[in-house]
Amino acid sequence: MTGLKIISICVLIKMAFIIKGYRTELISDDCMMCLCEAATGCNLTAGCQSTYEGAYFCGPFHISRAYWLDAGSPTLNYVDDPSTEDFKECTQDYYCSTITVENYVSKTVISKGIDCDGDNLINCVDYAIVHKRGGYNCNQTDDRPTRFYKRFYDCWNRQNKTQV
Repeated sequence: MTGLKIISICVLIKMAFIIKGYRTELISDDCMMCLCEAATGCNLTAGCQSTYEGAYFCGPFHISRAYWLDAGSPTLNYVDDPSTEDFKECTQDYYCSTITVENYVSKTVISKGIDCDGDNLINCVDYAIVHKRGGYNCNQTDDRPTRFYKRFYDCWNRQNKTQV
C-alpha cells in the first residue's frame, strides 16, 4: 500500500471520529459533484447568505437550516445539542456538507423509493430535484428551467458521457 493511500485512510478514519456522521456513499461522488456544481458552481468558499426574507443558505451545496436539521444535524465536532454555529460550520465544510446532503436525500427519497421525475428510476436526477425543492415537494410543479438545473444537467451529462 502506498504512503498516500495510508494517509488517505488515516484521514478518513479521523474524519469519521471528528464529524458527527459519516458518508455511506449512497450517492456517487459524480452525483455529489454535480449537486455541488448546480448549487453554487461548487464554490468551496461559499459562506452563508439570505436569498430572500426568511431564507438562509450556507456552503457549497447552498443548504438551509431546516434541510440540515432534517438531515440529522451533522456537525464538525460531535455535540448532542447542535447550534446555529454548528450549522454554519458544517454546511461550509465540503465533507460535512456531503454528509448532510446524503442524509437528507436518503431520508426523503432513497428510503421511501420516491421517483421525483417519473422515469421509473431513482437516481441522481431525483436527488437533484429533492435537493432543490425539498424532500416533501419533489413531485410538484416542474421548476427545472432554472440555473440550478441547467448546471446540474450540464454536469450530469458530462459525467455520463465519460462513463460510456
